Amino acid sequence: MRLNFTKMHGLGNDFMIIDLVSQEFELEGPDAVERIRAWGDRHTGIGFDQLLVLQPPSQTHADFRYRIFNADGGEVEQCGNGARCVAKLIRDHNLSRKSALVLQTLGGDIHTRHMGPDLVEVMLGTPLPADDRIQLQVNGHNYEVTPVSIGNPHGVLFVDDASAADVAGIGAALAVDPFFPEGANIGFCEVVDRN
Repeated sequence: MRLNFTKMHGLGNDFMIIDLVSQEFELEGPDAVERIRAWGDRHTGIGFDQLLVLQPPSQTHADFRYRIFNADGGEVEQCGNGARCVAKLIRDHNLSRKSALVLQTLGGDIHTRHMGPDLVEVMLGTPLPADDRIQLQVNGHNYEVTPVSIGNPHGVLFVDDASAADVAGIGAALAVDPFFPEGANIGFCEVVDRN
Protein backbone atom coordinates (compact mmCIF):
# COMPACT_ATOMS: atom_id res chain seq x y z
CA MET A 1 0.00 0.00 0.00
CA ARG A 2 1.25 3.46 -0.88
CA LEU A 3 1.66 5.90 2.03
CA ASN A 4 2.20 9.61 1.51
CA PHE A 5 4.22 11.42 4.18
CA THR A 6 5.94 14.74 4.70
CA LYS A 7 9.43 15.29 6.12
CA MET A 8 9.79 18.51 8.17
CA HIS A 9 11.97 19.97 10.89
CA GLY A 10 11.52 22.54 13.62
CA LEU A 11 14.64 24.03 15.20
CA GLY A 12 16.64 20.95 14.21
CA ASN A 13 14.12 18.33 15.42
CA ASP A 14 13.23 16.36 12.30
CA PHE A 15 9.96 14.59 11.74
CA MET A 16 8.14 12.23 9.45
CA ILE A 17 4.51 13.36 9.37
CA ILE A 18 1.66 11.13 8.23
CA ASP A 19 -1.65 12.78 7.42
CA LEU A 20 -4.39 10.27 8.27
CA VAL A 21 -7.10 12.87 7.74
CA SER A 22 -6.81 12.76 3.94
CA GLN A 23 -5.62 9.17 3.53
CA GLU A 24 -6.23 5.83 5.20
CA PHE A 25 -3.49 3.70 6.69
CA GLU A 26 -3.50 1.24 9.58
CA LEU A 27 -0.76 2.18 12.03
CA GLU A 28 -2.00 0.05 14.93
CA GLY A 29 -1.32 -3.62 15.50
CA PRO A 30 1.51 -5.87 16.61
CA ASP A 31 3.93 -4.79 13.88
CA ALA A 32 3.41 -1.02 14.36
CA VAL A 33 6.43 -0.54 16.65
CA GLU A 34 8.74 -2.41 14.27
CA ARG A 35 7.39 -0.44 11.31
CA ILE A 36 8.06 2.87 13.12
CA ARG A 37 11.57 1.71 14.08
CA ALA A 38 12.29 0.76 10.46
CA TRP A 39 11.07 4.13 9.17
CA GLY A 40 13.06 5.95 11.87
CA ASP A 41 16.38 4.28 11.02
CA ARG A 42 18.64 6.97 9.54
CA HIS A 43 20.64 4.47 7.47
CA THR A 44 18.01 2.15 6.02
CA GLY A 45 14.76 4.06 6.55
CA ILE A 46 13.47 7.60 6.27
CA GLY A 47 15.16 8.71 9.48
CA PHE A 48 13.63 11.05 12.05
CA ASP A 49 13.60 12.10 15.67
CA GLN A 50 9.86 11.50 15.83
CA LEU A 51 6.97 10.26 13.75
CA LEU A 52 3.97 12.61 13.93
CA VAL A 53 0.54 11.29 13.03
CA LEU A 54 -2.33 13.65 12.25
CA GLN A 55 -5.83 12.20 12.67
CA PRO A 56 -9.40 13.39 13.07
CA PRO A 57 -10.08 14.29 16.71
CA SER A 58 -11.82 11.93 19.12
CA GLN A 59 -12.94 14.89 21.25
CA THR A 60 -15.40 17.47 19.90
CA HIS A 61 -13.55 20.56 21.17
CA ALA A 62 -10.36 19.67 19.25
CA ASP A 63 -9.63 20.39 15.60
CA PHE A 64 -7.27 17.44 15.10
CA ARG A 65 -5.65 14.60 17.01
CA TYR A 66 -1.85 14.68 16.98
CA ARG A 67 0.14 11.59 18.02
CA ILE A 68 3.89 11.50 18.61
CA PHE A 69 6.13 8.44 18.37
CA ASN A 70 9.86 8.37 19.07
CA ALA A 71 12.12 6.60 16.59
CA ASP A 72 12.16 3.56 18.93
CA GLY A 73 8.39 3.18 18.35
CA GLY A 74 7.27 4.40 21.78
CA GLU A 75 4.40 6.89 21.92
CA VAL A 76 5.06 10.09 23.89
CA GLU A 77 2.83 12.85 25.20
CA GLN A 78 3.95 16.09 23.55
CA CYS A 79 6.42 17.80 21.28
CA GLY A 80 6.29 21.56 20.83
CA ASN A 81 8.50 21.65 17.72
CA GLY A 82 6.40 18.88 16.23
CA ALA A 83 3.18 20.79 16.98
CA ARG A 84 4.53 23.78 15.04
CA CYS A 85 5.29 21.55 12.05
CA VAL A 86 1.89 19.85 12.22
CA ALA A 87 0.09 23.21 12.36
CA LYS A 88 2.05 24.38 9.29
CA LEU A 89 1.29 21.14 7.46
CA ILE A 90 -2.43 21.56 8.23
CA ARG A 91 -2.32 25.03 6.68
CA ASP A 92 -0.10 24.03 3.72
CA HIS A 93 -2.31 21.03 2.86
CA ASN A 94 -5.53 23.07 3.22
CA LEU A 95 -6.88 20.82 5.96
CA SER A 96 -8.04 23.93 7.85
CA ARG A 97 -7.89 27.67 7.22
CA LYS A 98 -8.29 28.50 10.92
CA SER A 99 -5.40 30.54 12.30
CA ALA A 100 -5.84 29.06 15.79
CA LEU A 101 -6.07 25.30 16.29
CA VAL A 102 -6.58 22.89 19.19
CA LEU A 103 -4.51 19.73 18.81
CA GLN A 104 -5.52 16.79 20.99
CA THR A 105 -2.47 14.89 22.31
CA LEU A 106 -1.78 12.10 24.77
CA GLY A 107 -0.46 14.79 27.14
CA GLY A 108 -3.46 17.13 26.78
CA ASP A 109 -4.46 19.88 24.39
CA ILE A 110 -1.93 21.99 22.54
CA HIS A 111 -3.06 25.35 21.16
CA THR A 112 -1.35 26.69 18.04
CA ARG A 113 -1.67 30.00 16.25
CA HIS A 114 -0.31 31.04 12.85
CA MET A 115 1.71 34.24 13.22
CA GLY A 116 2.94 34.45 9.62
CA PRO A 117 3.61 32.27 6.56
CA ASP A 118 6.34 30.25 8.30
CA LEU A 119 5.75 31.20 11.94
CA VAL A 120 3.57 29.18 14.32
CA GLU A 121 3.16 29.92 18.02
CA VAL A 122 2.49 26.97 20.35
CA MET A 123 0.94 27.16 23.80
CA LEU A 124 1.87 23.98 25.67
CA GLY A 125 0.20 24.90 28.94
CA THR A 126 1.73 25.80 32.26
CA PRO A 127 4.96 23.96 33.10
CA LEU A 128 4.78 22.01 36.34
CA PRO A 129 8.17 22.29 38.08
CA ALA A 130 9.04 19.90 40.87
CA ASP A 131 9.26 21.36 44.35
CA ASP A 132 12.91 20.41 44.72
CA ARG A 133 15.94 20.52 42.52
CA ILE A 134 17.92 17.32 42.17
CA GLN A 135 21.65 16.68 41.95
CA LEU A 136 22.80 14.73 38.90
CA GLN A 137 26.36 13.91 37.92
CA VAL A 138 28.12 14.07 34.55
CA ASN A 139 31.81 13.15 34.29
CA GLY A 140 32.35 13.64 38.02
CA HIS A 141 30.68 17.09 38.14
CA ASN A 142 27.43 17.68 40.01
CA TYR A 143 24.63 19.64 38.34
CA GLU A 144 21.53 21.00 40.02
CA VAL A 145 18.53 20.20 37.81
CA THR A 146 14.92 21.30 38.20
CA PRO A 147 12.58 18.58 36.89
CA VAL A 148 9.69 20.12 34.92
CA SER A 149 6.76 18.53 33.11
CA ILE A 150 4.93 20.07 30.17
CA GLY A 151 3.33 16.78 29.28
CA ASN A 152 6.69 15.09 28.90
CA PRO A 153 9.78 15.17 31.15
CA HIS A 154 12.18 18.10 31.06
CA GLY A 155 15.09 19.12 33.23
CA VAL A 156 16.22 22.73 33.58
CA LEU A 157 19.69 23.88 34.62
CA PHE A 158 20.08 27.49 35.71
CA VAL A 159 23.39 28.86 34.45
CA ASP A 160 25.18 32.22 34.52
CA ASP A 161 25.78 32.27 30.76
CA ALA A 162 23.65 30.06 28.50
CA SER A 163 25.79 30.83 25.45
CA ALA A 164 28.88 29.43 27.21
CA ALA A 165 27.18 26.32 28.64
CA ASP A 166 28.18 22.88 27.32
CA VAL A 167 24.66 22.26 26.05
CA ALA A 168 25.59 19.39 23.72
CA GLY A 169 27.78 17.49 26.19
CA ILE A 170 26.01 18.04 29.50
CA GLY A 171 22.54 18.16 27.97
CA ALA A 172 22.98 14.89 26.09
CA ALA A 173 24.31 13.11 29.19
CA LEU A 174 21.54 14.38 31.47
CA ALA A 175 18.83 13.54 28.91
CA VAL A 176 19.53 9.83 29.46
CA ASP A 177 20.27 9.94 33.19
CA PRO A 178 18.54 7.10 35.09
CA PHE A 179 16.57 9.75 37.04
CA PHE A 180 14.57 10.20 33.81
CA PRO A 181 13.62 6.58 32.94
CA GLU A 182 11.91 7.64 29.71
CA GLY A 183 14.56 10.22 28.83
CA ALA A 184 14.11 13.98 29.10
CA ASN A 185 14.54 17.22 27.24
CA ILE A 186 17.24 19.25 28.97
CA GLY A 187 17.15 23.05 28.90
CA PHE A 188 19.61 25.68 30.06
CA CYS A 189 18.17 28.84 31.60
CA GLU A 190 20.00 32.12 32.12
CA VAL A 191 18.07 34.65 34.20
CA VAL A 192 18.68 38.03 32.57
CA ASP A 193 16.56 40.07 34.98
CA ARG A 194 13.31 39.80 36.99
CA ASN A 195 11.25 40.64 33.90
